[in-house]
Amino acid sequence: MKKLLTILILPLLTIACSADSQTSAQQANSAETVSSTVDIESAEDRFNFAAPELESNRLVEGAELFSQRPLIITFVVPDCPICVEEGPLLATAAENNSEVTYVFIHSQADAQSYDTYVQNSRLVGENVVHLQDDEAVLWELFGVTQQPSTVLVSESGQTTVSVGALGEDGLAQAAALVLGDS
Repeated sequence: MKKLLTILILPLLTIACSADSQTSAQQANSAETVSSTVDIESAEDRFNFAAPELESNRLVEGAELFSQRPLIITFVVPDCPICVEEGPLLATAAENNSEVTYVFIHSQADAQSYDTYVQNSRLVGENVVHLQDDEAVLWELFGVTQQPSTVLVSESGQTTVSVGALGEDGLAQAAALVLGDS
């Protein structure tokens, strides 16, 4: 019998990277939850990829990442004001949750923009991985259509997708969810 996992999608108000956008806290508070189920094998299939790591350009296998569960995977565009605002909060979350692997999928920018985003956000650490996805292949694979978006993968493989910035409280809840504390 195939294992099933629940995917919770937290759609938020339409997020545009502009000065008119809501703050991250406002977006996180406007979330609505919708549930559906998929086979756990489908979740593992999403990790059938290889993508270059930003700093070393080493190809990182998706299966390697899946084996490092729990994961918090954030899809960012380095020039997006909401992503820039959320960056330091993600850095603090990664520092506070060393048992979680934080993966950042970067797209739609040049190498200098990626580097600036990582340095300004302080998104570094043993449990932090940065992948480059210039052609948005991983975005498509995970069904991500806007930034920032986050995919949470628990130790058991349960996957939760969140669209929009999570904010400080949302990031704490995300870590608790993937660690099984919720």
